[in-house]
Amino acid sequence: MHFRKRADGSVFVAMTEDAEFSNGKVSKITRKAEDGRIIGNTQFQYHGNGLVSNIRHQEGTDSVTTITLSYTTSLDANNNLKIESFGANIEYSFSLMRHAYQAYLDGGVVVNDGLSSANGNWEEGLYQYDGSINPFYGDGWPDMQQFVIGKHNLEMQWKTYVNYWPPFEVYNIAYNYTPDGYPKEVLKSHRNARTHAHIDSFKEVYVY
Repeated sequence: MHFRKRADGSVFVAMTEDAEFSNGKVSKITRKAEDGRIIGNTQFQYHGNGLVSNIRHQEGTDSVTTITLSYTTSLDANNNLKIESFGANIEYSFSLMRHAYQAYLDGGVVVNDGLSSANGNWEEGLYQYDGSINPFYGDGWPDMQQFVIGKHNLEMQWKTYVNYWPPFEVYNIAYNYTPDGYPKEVLKSHRNARTHAHIDSFKEVYVY
């Protein structure tokens, strides 16, 4: 459930997400508004090794994003699958322009990534993490924003943009943790990517 506050301070359920499963994997997530209306869905397909291969993400009735994923993997000392890097080809129904994403992992987290578009736009990121537990790691719930869920929580990021500026970027992330090391609150601050002027801050609260 996703909660928000109204102007009078009252809390309401802004959106719910219901998951369907196939062979032990999430195959579809349906999003519903406060009044029960379906406002979108995301469908997933998987490679034989259990990693996500295809994503179809729909918002409303006409905005569709399709993503195809490929991976470079190895086996760790315990013979478990280890992702070294992965790539994604991204297509949007509202644009003929394709995007390509490439990410590299170390220690179970994305440390460097890049996103390019057919018109020459480029974005690159470097990332730093805390040593605490990411509550979404290993829960089997795929994420549209993070194709591979990292073991730890993002703490800092550094972005480089070529030929364009996004409308905003995250520039500060602050956590409060439970005694067991799980984040219970995270405050993310956004700024104008070009001028670095503060835009807003957004707090997420986790209940276990």
